[in-house]
Amino acid sequence: MKIHFLAIAVFFSIWCNTDAQDLKSLRGSWTLGNATNVAPSRPNYPAHDIFVEAMNYSSGSNGVKRDIYKAFNKYLQAADDGHPIAQYKVGACYYYGSGTKKNSKKAFQYWSQASQADIAEAHYELGKMYYYGEKCKRNYDTALELFHKAEQADIPGAFYMLGLCYLYGNGVEQNTTTAIEYLEIAVKKGFRDAKYMLDKANKGEFEW
Repeated sequence: MKIHFLAIAVFFSIWCNTDAQDLKSLRGSWTLGNATNVAPSRPNYPAHDIFVEAMNYSSGSNGVKRDIYKAFNKYLQAADDGHPIAQYKVGACYYYGSGTKKNSKKAFQYWSQASQADIAEAHYELGKMYYYGEKCKRNYDTALELFHKAEQADIPGAFYMLGLCYLYGNGVEQNTTTAIEYLEIAVKKGFRDAKYMLDKANKGEFEW
């Protein structure tokens, strides 16, 4: 098998401490723990070395002092050289304002690139932007497709967003039973907003 919005503070507590193990959770068609798979057609892809530098600056590891601004610049360099995980990271930097000014439009751009490379978290983040119509025209069908891709990679938030789709009939026929099933999975996976919506769904306290 190949994250509605978490509080920014929670996001940074996880994202800014990226290490090799965290990278392994970014599951898509890329084998992230293996540098030779970062660009299948070019085993010595230079962007990967730049990406590793960005990780070190982001987490302050391997003897490097933590510097989110240098991390962003390195991620950006690797992203513009075609590194898909760096594209996801740059999208996150722009969206949350880490090492650069917030820019949702550019976040959409880079998450789109990473999604095209089948980075699961990018499917999820981009899906939310389509769902809410943020810096793009609202498109529930596209959002639903992206959430299903993220679901296949076991992204907790994808189950929550699919629950919302079925609960309110956005992009699919409204189905409270299916919505509850997705929300229950999201709760089990620890997605913090899911319990509240699950309780509302079970009580019928929602409008659609």
